[in-house]
Amino acid sequence: LRMMDEVSKSLEPQLQHISRTVSGDIEQIATKEAIVNQNFRKQIDEFQNEKLQQLKLEKSHEERTERKKELAEKLDQTLKELEEVKKMMDERGNSMTDTTPLVQMRESLQRLRDENKELDIRIGVLDYTITQCMIKNRSSQKCISQENDDEE
Repeated sequence: LRMMDEVSKSLEPQLQHISRTVSGDIEQIATKEAIVNQNFRKQIDEFQNEKLQQLKLEKSHEERTERKKELAEKLDQTLKELEEVKKMMDERGNSMTDTTPLVQMRESLQRLRDENKELDIRIGVLDYTITQCMIKNRSSQKCISQENDDEE
């Protein structure tokens, strides 16, 4: 224990010297660090501003990338709809150039006109026949009336 006391007493001045030296070195480092910080404060502030600007640009880039993706999907959908409309227009165009229904309608219309003429002729014949019958009936009735008058 005594030996420790002696060693500790002999080491104490050396440790104090080391402590003062290290403390002085730490103060010098702190002073130089303050000077360096002061000298480079402008660059540090610029760097921080640039870093904030970079973060804003990255966020803007992400938003625009997402918007581009949405627009690309919308474009794809619109192109699909356009293809469907083109198909429909082609089908309509083909059906418009297909004159088969029109020809059939014209033929049907001509048949109806022909049938109408035939019916007009029949009506005329029936009208004539009825008129003749009515004339005969009147003259027969006159005859019957005259015969009845003669018999009385």
